Amino acid sequence: MGELIKIDPTTPVGQGVLGRELHAFLEVETPYDKWFPRMAEYDFTEGKDYSTFLSNRSDGLPGKPRIDHAVSLGMAKEISMLQRSEKGKQARRYFIDCEERLRAQALEVSGEALVEKALLYLAAQKEALALQVQVEKPLTDFAKRFQAHDVVCDFQKVAHVLASHGVDIGRTRLFEVCRSKHYITKVKDGKNPIWTQKAIDAGIGRNVTKSYWNTKYEKDIPYEMAYWTMRGIQAIFNSYDIPADKHEPVLEELKALRREELLAEVKKANTPRL
Repeated sequence: MGELIKIDPTTPVGQGVLGRELHAFLEVETPYDKWFPRMAEYDFTEGKDYSTFLSNRSDGLPGKPRIDHAVSLGMAKEISMLQRSEKGKQARRYFIDCEERLRAQALEVSGEALVEKALLYLAAQKEALALQVQVEKPLTDFAKRFQAHDVVCDFQKVAHVLASHGVDIGRTRLFEVCRSKHYITKVKDGKNPIWTQKAIDAGIGRNVTKSYWNTKYEKDIPYEMAYWTMRGIQAIFNSYDIPADKHEPVLEELKALRREELLAEVKKANTPRL
């Protein structure tokens, strides 16, 4: 069936037609300004089933704008049936066909969207698996003594310890590599960069809540800081092909620094504020 009446998908009531165009197609003898208000009395709601607006003359001649209506397909179908004419039957069948076609298109679009979501999910799973394979390479005997998720140290300390053992990666380079893989956030509003959920799920880092004493407000202000885990340090060893004989000394020193840091935090927590 061809287009009997133009369907507009952008009306305020969704897919719909113009009231005057419907009136003309149905060949109603009653003037539109009297006919439409009567139709609207059949339990239709303005804003839901139809919307009122002013339109210019269809013949292009100057004159006072006319009242017209955007009519939903459902209302147009019911109005057509009320006419009890051959034109009304034809219009009703046309609107039913339009609704069925639109419903089929909606199902097709939702199906395509579902497939797209599935493909995105599979791609994400593939990336996560590849990351897991890289991160979970066999640990050194020394690293096996500790849990893979144990927090070690922040970026600064890790870079410093590696440099002291002849592995000059640098804190800035570590940050850049992690940002390129979307593991770490960017510096924003003066806040420290922290691990993204992607990095946390991979187990290479955790965000540790710390605090500093604000003398103005006389209270501790919490903030988060990105810390590497044992698994994350092992990922650095694997990514940069760091010789196995350096693994144990690096991990020993990082573990010692972490122990000192924890002792300092305990001491700080038990020291009264003046």
